[in-house]
Amino acid sequence: MFSLARHADGKSNPIQPSNEFPDERTALVETLKVLLALAKEGQIVGNVFCMPVTEGSQRLAILDVKHKTDGRVLVFLPYKKKLFGGWSFGDRQYKADASKLFAS
Repeated sequence: MFSLARHADGKSNPIQPSNEFPDERTALVETLKVLLALAKEGQIVGNVFCMPVTEGSQRLAILDVKHKTDGRVLVFLPYKKKLFGGWSFGDRQYKADASKLFAS
C-alpha cells in the first residue's frame, strides 16, 4: 500500500509508507489522517492511493485517484501470477465518485 500526494507547488511525494505501521488498517487510517490535514490546509491538490486486495483467488490493485477540482475515480485492476512467471492483468474497471478528501 502506498500514497502519493500532489502539492500545490506541483511537486509530488509519498505519504507515510505502510511499513511504518503494525497492520494495513492502521496504515490506512493514519495515512488518511495525514492526507485530510494536508488537504484542509490547502497544501495538496491531489493524491493517489494504491492498495492491493485479495479475495479468494482474486487479486486486485485498487487505485483511488483524487483531485481538488477534477473529483475522484476508483480504478480496479485484477491481476494474477502466470504459471511460468510474470503477471497477467484483467480488464480495468473505473468508477467515478465525488472526492471527500477535498470537500469544503
